Amino acid sequence: MLERPAAAAAVRCRRIAAVLMLPLLVSACGGMSLLGQGKPPVAPSDAGPASTIAAVTPSPALSAHDAAIAAFVDLVAAGDFSYRMSYKGRGALTISTASITGHTDVAGADFATDFTYTGSDVRNQGEKWRIQVRAVDGKAWAKGDGAWTAVKGWRDEDTNIPFHAVATTRDVKYVDTEELDGKTVHRVAIKDALLIDPHTIPGYVTNEKVRSLKLEVLIDDHGKPLAGTWRFDGQGRVGLSSQLQGILYELDLTFSKVGADISIKKP
Repeated sequence: MLERPAAAAAVRCRRIAAVLMLPLLVSACGGMSLLGQGKPPVAPSDAGPASTIAAVTPSPALSAHDAAIAAFVDLVAAGDFSYRMSYKGRGALTISTASITGHTDVAGADFATDFTYTGSDVRNQGEKWRIQVRAVDGKAWAKGDGAWTAVKGWRDEDTNIPFHAVATTRDVKYVDTEELDGKTVHRVAIKDALLIDPHTIPGYVTNEKVRSLKLEVLIDDHGKPLAGTWRFDGQGRVGLSSQLQGILYELDLTFSKVGADISIKKP
């Protein structure tokens, strides 16, 4: 099993090797003020009539990025959020590298992941390994070169869904506000996102250890995810010799079909 990094004690992991919501409670969110607290009403003067309207300090408005984060959490925590997350990048061991292209479709707590490693070293140039993982109604299946096989011991938190750990605004860290295609967007960091399991790396990887996970996502003012990056840094034992090697994933993410009718079925 993957060891949990010190900075993210809730990292989830899965054994794919055998095959190769809470609603947003705005008033309860901690860490940032979503609803400003005004001063209590001023009591009527003893010398004047009680009909005098008490002066109340208006609640301060949310900042643009706080409002975007609140909208994002509202989408994610609703329990029926759907989208496609496409990605491309690379997966690397200390002595070999492969490019990665694929996508994960998400519909609520169900997902379907489909991606391909393509060898880029001299000895495996152009070789392809396709990996598929699917989870429906709390059960999961995986597929490499062979047939679909049930993943034993699968849990709801064992997932490729990037936002599975987001329940309140406390689970989303604001990073920066920037421009994307001429529009203002907000960069946020999401914890505990394990988008690809290192067990899927061709070549028998065991005893993986996560050193760091980093998922950053660009969201618009309405909380809609647009693009992002994911980085995994770790190590593991590789091959029959159990040589200790570094493991690195670097992926660029693009979100589409947000809110679309996505159907995910068991194989």
